[in-house]
Amino acid sequence: MKLTVSTRAIPSYVEITSYVVDQLRQLGIEATIEQIETGVWHAKMTRREFELAVDQTGIGPDDPDARLYEGFKCGSPRNYSGYCNKEVDAMIDKQSEIIEQKKRLDLVHEIDKRLQLDGARFILGHSKEYVLMQPYVKNLIPHQSIYNYGRMQEVWLDK
Repeated sequence: MKLTVSTRAIPSYVEITSYVVDQLRQLGIEATIEQIETGVWHAKMTRREFELAVDQTGIGPDDPDARLYEGFKCGSPRNYSGYCNKEVDAMIDKQSEIIEQKKRLDLVHEIDKRLQLDGARFILGHSKEYVLMQPYVKNLIPHQSIYNYGRMQEVWLDK
């Protein structure tokens, strides 16, 4: 079996894709990497012009709605794999309506488990960001997202 694995032409993307290709080869699948320039990546994914694609995802808001509705809901334009499961859609809608944080988190974990079992979401790894704090840097609050972390309007130096 031969397979092309597409990814963005960015070193961190190519690194994880190289790992995927190595793992596929150990299973007897002849895989090659196709590096796609960032300017055409999203259009290519939207048109589903790939056999297998490796992407790194990050989302700005600290809310599961953003990732679940965008990446896994039936008919979503950024649901690149075309995954569609009406039961999971109903679970996504339900978690969005739950106010109690613990109950919502439990349902989100159940959704994530279902996505992984269905093959809609294969997690290859998680990254961590580390922050060095100095006592004279005031009001610096690390965020869960690289997209929110660049705001320094409220940060000041007491030195």
